[in-house]
Amino acid sequence: MVVLYYLNDRIENGTPPGEILPSLRKNGQSIFFTPANEEAYKACMRTMRPSILTTASSYSAVLDLMVGSFFSPRRGTHSRDTHHLAAARKNQREYPGIMIGPFEVLEYLLRIMSPYLDKQNIELTFVLLPYLEQFGENNAGWGYKPEKEVFRMLEIPYIDLTDDFRKNDFYPIDRHLTPKGQEKLGHLIAQVVRRDNP
Repeated sequence: MVVLYYLNDRIENGTPPGEILPSLRKNGQSIFFTPANEEAYKACMRTMRPSILTTASSYSAVLDLMVGSFFSPRRGTHSRDTHHLAAARKNQREYPGIMIGPFEVLEYLLRIMSPYLDKQNIELTFVLLPYLEQFGENNAGWGYKPEKEVFRMLEIPYIDLTDDFRKNDFYPIDRHLTPKGQEKLGHLIAQVVRRDNP
């Protein structure tokens, strides 16, 4: 089984309690989820409401880029998130225990999955996908080091594709792969799949 892994999933899962997503925490030997913040969720949904511009942008990649860059209601998302982040940190004492780090989340998940996978004779191979931020000057915190430590500890094979890409494989504004970047990624993933399924 080939699992495609992208770094933003780990970063987004690191939200503090009281945000739009539940937060995984531990208190002693117990692991639990804190509830999501209903108002944060509603505020996020308000930014997703369709409009004439967002509907029209679905028919034009150029218009979509313009809408996302200059007219999108999501431009207010940053300040909204910052507000809720500050509130969550202020009220963090309401939630017992401490946040589980990305290393532990992945480790716990794979340890839970392992007996089932062994029973089904399924071997995992993780493919670490490229991202534009790895080419930035301030790329602290952007990297697969925690994941690689888990994979090595649990003896799970992985392939890091980030070194196979360059900055010009991505669009600078929306950070997605260009057509050539997508083609390159497709070829690399196909090689991994063929290797795992001879």
